[in-house]
Amino acid sequence: MRSDAGTPTDAELINMATAGMAAMLNCCVPGEVISYDPTKGTAVVRPAVNDAIPSEEEEDADVYEQFPPIYNVRVVWPRARGMAIVPAGAALAPGDPVLLLCADRDLSMWAAAGRTANPQESGVHRWSCGAFAVVGLIPNTNPFPTPTDALALASKVDALIEALENAFTGIPVDGAEAALNTLAGALSSFGTTASETFKTSA
Repeated sequence: MRSDAGTPTDAELINMATAGMAAMLNCCVPGEVISYDPTKGTAVVRPAVNDAIPSEEEEDADVYEQFPPIYNVRVVWPRARGMAIVPAGAALAPGDPVLLLCADRDLSMWAAAGRTANPQESGVHRWSCGAFAVVGLIPNTNPFPTPTDALALASKVDALIEALENAFTGIPVDGAEAALNTLAGALSSFGTTASETFKTSA
């Protein structure tokens, strides 16, 4: 509620200041890949939701502007204990969607040291030093493809496991050579066509 003079009240000033700070707070937004560097694991990403700016010409209205690209965005792939799942080849192509997030603090020193570190920049929620992208977020217009290759790989793995079980179940000691031959045959039938879709690296 405004005062009789028409000036904002203390509560209104606090609310406006809080809203202004929240509007400048970078947190999480869908992103679109512009380019990807597989050697560094970083990308150039543009936020895929435009910025809403209060109109100077019309009260209680917004104008929309596209955010500028964000550079050196660390790309997060499924990874743990020396294992990672990264598609072979370029991995990310221009136009691919990602979930773009902004850390509370500067990530650069932590990334360089690999342990707890002091931030190089003192600011908070800055795209320039705290941005990272998680692969997997997709719009409704881009459904998951039919996992034919993944099913083929799973089928080969199942066949290999079954062959191993059959080869080493109830065999006598003197039948070890025959069992090894059976194992070699099973391994030779395990092709790489399906597994080339993904690469596992340290």
